[in-house]
Amino acid sequence: DHMKIGVFLGDIYQKYQSIITKTLEKYAAEWGITLYVFGTFATPANNVLYEEGKKSILYLPDLKELDGIITAGDTLGHLGMEQELYELLKAEAECPVVSLRTKTADYHNVLLDNEGAMYAMTKHFIEKHNARKICFVTGIMDMVDDRERLKGYKKAMEEAGIPVTEDMIYYGDYWRRQGEKIVNYFIKDNTEYPEVIICSNDYMAVSVLDELKVRGIRIPEDICISGMDNLDVAKMYDPPITSISVPFEKMAKKALEDVVAMARGEVVDKDICMPTDIS
Repeated sequence: DHMKIGVFLGDIYQKYQSIITKTLEKYAAEWGITLYVFGTFATPANNVLYEEGKKSILYLPDLKELDGIITAGDTLGHLGMEQELYELLKAEAECPVVSLRTKTADYHNVLLDNEGAMYAMTKHFIEKHNARKICFVTGIMDMVDDRERLKGYKKAMEEAGIPVTEDMIYYGDYWRRQGEKIVNYFIKDNTEYPEVIICSNDYMAVSVLDELKVRGIRIPEDICISGMDNLDVAKMYDPPITSISVPFEKMAKKALEDVVAMARGEVVDKDICMPTDIS
C-alpha cells in the first residue's frame, strides 16, 4: 500500500512554490509515495467570496486518509487561511505534519537560517570590504523570517561595534517597485553614499540597482548591493548581485524524508534549520 502524503500551499505558480512542488513530486515518484497537492492559484482580488472560495482547498481531502502532511503556511496569506489550516489539522489530522519555512509550535519545522544568513552577509561586508556604513532593507516585518533577517544584520553590526541608527534601516515589502523610495531614503542630499545596501531579497536588490544606475552611481565601486534568494534575475545582472542562495530543493526533500520517517514511527528533531550560502 502506497503512503499518501498531502501538501497544502498557496500561489502555486510562484517560484518558491513551484520548486517545492516539483521537488516533492520528483522524490515521491522515486520513493513510491502518492502525493496529493492542494493549492490555490491566487490573483489578487477584493471579492470576499473569491477569497473564501480559495479556502475550500482545505476541506478537499479526508485528513484521516493521509499518512503525512506538509504545509507551506506562509504561502497561504489570504484572510486567515494559514490559521484556519492549522486549526483544522489540530482538530482532524491524525498523521504527522511538517511545516516548511514557518515555525509552528505544534509541528515539526523545516526552516531557513534567516538570521544566520544575514549575519554572514553583513559580516562579509564588514570583514572583506572593511565597510562600516552598511544600510539594510527589510521585508514585511509581520513575518518571522524578516524579523530574523533584520536581527542577523543588527547582530553582526553590534559585534563589530558599529552603531545602527534608525535611518540606516528601510522597511520594505519584498516587491520590485521600491527602488526609487529606498535610494531616496538612504541618499538624502546626494553628498554621502552608504558603502553597502543589504536587501532582504533579490527583487528589492534589483530595483535598488536599477535606480542607482539611472543616477549614474557605480556598482560596486560607489555602493555594494546584496540580496537573498539567489534568483536567476540576480545572477544575470551586470554586475551580478551578491546574494544568499536558499536551498529550497533540499528543504522540500528534507520535509518529505521527515514526514515519511515520522509516519513510520521514527523520532525526528522538532526543528531543522537549513544553512544558506553567499554566492
